[in-house]
Amino acid sequence: MNRMKRGITVSTLSIAIVIMLILVSVSTVAGIRAIKTASYEEFTSKMVRLSDDVNIYVKKNGTLPVKNEIVSQAGMNTVLKELIANNGDTNNTLYVLDLNKLTTESINMGEGNTENLDVFLVAENTNNVYYLKGFEYKGVRYYGFSGTDISEI
Repeated sequence: MNRMKRGITVSTLSIAIVIMLILVSVSTVAGIRAIKTASYEEFTSKMVRLSDDVNIYVKKNGTLPVKNEIVSQAGMNTVLKELIANNGDTNNTLYVLDLNKLTTESINMGEGNTENLDVFLVAENTNNVYYLKGFEYKGVRYYGFSGTDISEI
């Protein structure tokens, strides 16, 4: 009597599990990259909105939308100092931006203080906006605009 065995072998099951693990790993890595890219794009969008709102506020009110707090460039990291220099803001006073004076919604950053670096700065005379803490993406820290593009210094 020959009995036909039904079911799958251990080797077939092992191969199926390995293939599923590979697929899950690849999709996880792709998902993480997509989330990081989306976060970077959200940061750049926030910087554009803030910059636009600062310019609108200045045009409407004739003054910068700032707190009565100045940030010295002396304690800043080199990358941010280089960006400030490239934008021609070395001799401009940098004020802490008062987000309550702007209409920009859902920024959810820049509401801290200078000690934890979670503030936006605006340069007198040019209205350039910088994020003191910076935003890291693909090993590069971004602080604001360089010309018309987000800085990659």
